[in-house]
Amino acid sequence: MCIATPDRLHLPQALDAIRAGKDVYCEKPMGHWSQFALSKKFFEETRRLGRVVQIGNQANSSGAWKQVRQIIQQGSVGRVQHIAAGYYRNGDWGERMPIPDRNAKPGPDLDWEAFLGDAPKAPFSVERFFSWRMFLDYAGGPSTDLFPHVLTPFISALGLKFPSLAVASGGIFKYSDYGREVPDTFNMVLDYPERLSINLVCTLSNAFNSDPVIRGDSGTIVLEGTDFGAGFRSIKLHPLKGEPTEIPGSLPNSTLEHWKNFLECVRTRGKPVSDVEFGLYVQAAMCMAMLGFLNQKVARFDPAKQEILL
Repeated sequence: MCIATPDRLHLPQALDAIRAGKDVYCEKPMGHWSQFALSKKFFEETRRLGRVVQIGNQANSSGAWKQVRQIIQQGSVGRVQHIAAGYYRNGDWGERMPIPDRNAKPGPDLDWEAFLGDAPKAPFSVERFFSWRMFLDYAGGPSTDLFPHVLTPFISALGLKFPSLAVASGGIFKYSDYGREVPDTFNMVLDYPERLSINLVCTLSNAFNSDPVIRGDSGTIVLEGTDFGAGFRSIKLHPLKGEPTEIPGSLPNSTLEHWKNFLECVRTRGKPVSDVEFGLYVQAAMCMAMLGFLNQKVARFDPAKQEILL
């Protein structure tokens, strides 16, 4: 079963599916930014019921990102302490979907209550239905829509789990029309117990790209021509001493490979490359960043209770 509905419905539908005996491919984000407790419940139920769940963080199926993991594990740049990456886009078309008829009314087959799920009750509007990504009740903007692509390969390459703290800033700096609520500019910093920071930035007003940089205490990795869901054109290694070297990269069809991995695991009952546990680590980071941003506080993670604290 594949779940590709609005963010707020992912977890309730996925829980219903695994309880009905289904294996699930659940698109990213695993859930809404307000649903970390439900994310944990989904993880626990998946394990208890023995279901196969793949979260749509397809970078985990990319051979290119496996190269990066190997380079880090070989100690080529020493102990990684800082990562800087971003997602840049010129336009908010990912949130503001075209609405052919702004006077459209719901037909008999539209279940508005089901669309709302556990979100606050609201009367039907074409903006909320077609452009749901603009509204905080159903989405989180760059944090939950774009940053799962950016963060996933680094968590995987470094074997990270839950962040220790998160801070975030940004806002609606350009696209303030159509009732937009989610930010169009977003910056977040995640600190991990392994003593490293990941700095992610996003703007939807300028598509000029900057290459992701992984800084270790004895060298630096620069990933040129990056497509986070697939890979990159080349890897440049800059040691503290000596000349830089370049390694060819690749841009594989990681979405296809991700589905192949899921279906193979359904047959063999194996562990998918982006299983529900990995999805929980990514989800925790996104939830922490959004909650910190909305409350203008530092979000911390309590590893003993597995709770987000503000």
